Amino acid sequence: ADGQLDIDADTTLQITAPTVDINASSEVNVSNALKVGGTFTLGGDQNEFTISESSDNITFRNTINDKDIIFNIKDNNNDTEVMRLVGADSVLRMKDNKKIEFRDTNTYINSSTSGQLDIDASGELEITAPTVDINASTGLTLDGANLNSAWTVNTNNKIQFRDTDIHI
Repeated sequence: ADGQLDIDADTTLQITAPTVDINASSEVNVSNALKVGGTFTLGGDQNEFTISESSDNITFRNTINDKDIIFNIKDNNNDTEVMRLVGADSVLRMKDNKKIEFRDTNTYINSSTSGQLDIDASGELEITAPTVDINASTGLTLDGANLNSAWTVNTNNKIQFRDTDIHI
């Protein structure tokens, strides 16, 4: 066809040069597996993001200072952000109320509303430590809990039941 160059090889097409520059005006299509034996770099200026391998360890790197790596999926045909690695803060941030699930959909951590962290388990939430320190600035609420072990309360504090008149 006019304007098209076809190169056919029965087994391997080998191009040897210090640099091979392919400058396509719209895109380059690779129909089968693409193997990169070094660092794969991409971005508008061809320097924003790299995937590299060293000693069989894979590194994903954002090479521009304070920029994020964003993970999106198609959810009901909508482009939906799930999480991001925040470059300015060096943290993993879940988007809105997205969950981190463990084993199944009923055991997860998320933030269902701003300022609140939810830990949900369909069976048991087990915290094992010599001491569990809960620093609640306004109070501690236990709903539906059976207290099956001894509790130690600091000297000037009390355990209060239902109202201020019933306490230990």
